[in-house]
Amino acid sequence: MEFLRLRVYQLGTGTDEAIRPKPKQQGVTPMRINRKFLEAKVAYLNQYLGQSTEAWTKQADGRYRANVGTYVLNHNSIYGGYCLNRICTEGGGQSHAIGSKRVPASQMADLISAFLEGMRLQDERLNQEYAEIANRLTA
Repeated sequence: MEFLRLRVYQLGTGTDEAIRPKPKQQGVTPMRINRKFLEAKVAYLNQYLGQSTEAWTKQADGRYRANVGTYVLNHNSIYGGYCLNRICTEGGGQSHAIGSKRVPASQMADLISAFLEGMRLQDERLNQEYAEIANRLTA
């Protein structure tokens, strides 16, 4: 569970201060957002879209082929963190799925969640439209 940052205006000092609830006070242990957690979110994203969860598949002749359409997590701590890429060629070429800048792990988790939620909402909207069209055709 992630904590929300609260902005509190202190009347006595005239300043604002970012505070976080302490886990012991709230009875909640904070969840650490790490690479393993993000990879699980990307695997769920691929499953939701019906894509392979593995980036590469070994062929019968022993060669590896990239699974086109699969989302992969790209990490490089030297350049600033994580980015979400989508494999677009059988040779393994990738394009940025969400933005082009690298972000910290917690921000990437939020971006992937928002990406998934947007897809779910789009699916719901399309299903409603298909149902309306089907009703018109049968009426």
